Amino acid sequence: IGLLESSRRTALDGTLAPHVVGFTNSNGLGMEALEMRLNKVLGGSDGVRVAEFDNGSSLSRVHKPIPWTVQVDKPVEDGKDVVLTIDSRIQRRTQQILGDTCQTYKAESGSAVVLDPRSGEIVAMASWPTFNVNAFGDVSKEARRNRAVAETFEPGSTLKAVTVAAALESGVVNPARHFYCTGALKIGKNTIHCASHNGSSAHGDESVLDVIRTSCNVATAQCAFLLQKPRLYEYMNRFGLTSRTGSGLPGEQQGLLSKPSTWSQVKLANVGFGQGIAVTPLQLAGAFSVFGDGVWRQPHIVKGYKKPESDKLVTPDKRSERRVVSPETARQMRNMLSAVIERGTGRKARLDGYTAGGKTGTAQVAEHGRYGGKFVSRFGGMAPLSDPQLVVFVAIR
Repeated sequence: IGLLESSRRTALDGTLAPHVVGFTNSNGLGMEALEMRLNKVLGGSDGVRVAEFDNGSSLSRVHKPIPWTVQVDKPVEDGKDVVLTIDSRIQRRTQQILGDTCQTYKAESGSAVVLDPRSGEIVAMASWPTFNVNAFGDVSKEARRNRAVAETFEPGSTLKAVTVAAALESGVVNPARHFYCTGALKIGKNTIHCASHNGSSAHGDESVLDVIRTSCNVATAQCAFLLQKPRLYEYMNRFGLTSRTGSGLPGEQQGLLSKPSTWSQVKLANVGFGQGIAVTPLQLAGAFSVFGDGVWRQPHIVKGYKKPESDKLVTPDKRSERRVVSPETARQMRNMLSAVIERGTGRKARLDGYTAGGKTGTAQVAEHGRYGGKFVSRFGGMAPLSDPQLVVFVAIR
């Protein structure tokens, strides 16, 4: 009778943030998500011993160094602990609500991101369908995708907030500016339309505040025309929508937006209200975080590292940040986002005990070069409005 020693690694809660944490193989090697990206940090390094060794025991096959022959004796170096920015309570709640919503509406998939706009820390990140890392082999690779960073789609009307903010910051419109919407706008041989609300797609006379509240395509297109192509593209870039965020999560995609020199006038209008551009949920969450104080802060998932025997947390190098709009423009945008929830298209997002603001968006999904019956419904919001501490972005396909 003999004994063969082996080990098995088991997550205490394999269902908590599985798309973020990932898993290891039987040899302890990180295979997906942060387990893979941070494998060297977590794994440490092997020890090295250079010496003359005996022939070993015939039973144990253990070779021992011959005394006084050791030339190099480097001990094993343990890996570091990685501390994430995830708040486990908010993460669990986010996963629960996302899963319940996707199942209730028989959705194909869904994703959600919760950010702290004051720091760029990712407080929660969830994808559906979900899985248990202790049984990762029981689900498909598609179900293990972190859709919050690996899936891009047209942002639809949620992007109108970015276009209007750019128009305000650039000075091409002011809060007193009014537009008139007949429900349609002819651009060359093309005509864009507003979605029907309360039986009519014509919004009539509306202020800049109303443009966001009623989600008017016509007025947003006019804002895009006032900005013109290079400046609208510049603001899409400044809001973090044309490049990867640098979150530290593997598989992150960058935004898809062609150079403005290739845009037609109708493309300019489409980009203004969220078509002809593809972004990730994390990119949009980062863009909405700008409405806190006007500054874009790099979304990130790693808070810091520490050695197992130490409580000292070593934080990574300073994260990048940049001012995108002035504090006054950010304040004006929060007022507009509040109107969306109080008397606009986002009434279901009202909160008990907290002020909040947000923007709804729905866009058809393009498949094989044409739009079919599928669509993505999304919402970006923040609370409380006086000092936003959480930004939430949700997408349901």
